[in-house]
Amino acid sequence: VLIDTSLLSTLPERVFDDGMAEVIKYGAICDEELFSMLWENDAKSIIGDVITRCVEIKRAVVQSDEFDTGRRMILNFGHTYGHAVECYYHYDKYTHGEAVAVGMLKITQTTEKLGMTKSGSSKRLSALLKKYNLYFPECDVDKNAAHDIIIKDKKSDGTTISYIIITEIGRCEIIKRDKDEVFI
Repeated sequence: VLIDTSLLSTLPERVFDDGMAEVIKYGAICDEELFSMLWENDAKSIIGDVITRCVEIKRAVVQSDEFDTGRRMILNFGHTYGHAVECYYHYDKYTHGEAVAVGMLKITQTTEKLGMTKSGSSKRLSALLKKYNLYFPECDVDKNAAHDIIIKDKKSDGTTISYIIITEIGRCEIIKRDKDEVFI
């Protein structure tokens, strides 16, 4: 893999921010230190370190589950609801990264209310998403429409669907819920 970070300076701000959703995801699911680095710095000023960390995380996760049958699912944090956002808005209003950001926050708010995620995690995530222009409180998807989209997601397995949640910033797990349950 060849990475030329100088090309990032040619991107429009929205496109750069779109990519930051995936970077924030890595910090949220596996690397609290990366999450904190993004808060304490401008990502552009430490982009080499940020990209190195993200590549290392993805490499480790993919190597541990080459055929995407288990742990690799954690890379889909925010994507289940994010795909519902994309579909609901006909892939027009929000970019993929923006929709994933909405999904990360939505699932974290839900699981925090249920006591599955450490209190304050959604506030920290929300603040970091705001910093990188990835906070969309106006994004509202009808709950039933979202559920209808989510049950067709690739993480659906017979009668259950797998959700990737953070238990706290830097730690995650995969939980299964009944398909009939409107979870988020």
